Amino acid sequence: MSYNDPQIGMNEDMIKSMKENHVTVLTASDAHYPCDVGRNIKRMQDILDRY
Repeated sequence: MSYNDPQIGMNEDMIKSMKENHVTVLTASDAHYPCDVGRNIKRMQDILDRY
């Protein structure tokens, strides 16, 4: 979810806080067109792996 935040997925400050508190974060893909399925999964996983 982005809610007009330029970062994909959740805000990185939120991700950092969740990871520091041992919250399991899962990625998923939702798309209106088949070509968009999974478009940013690797990018989001890379962000999660930073923390």
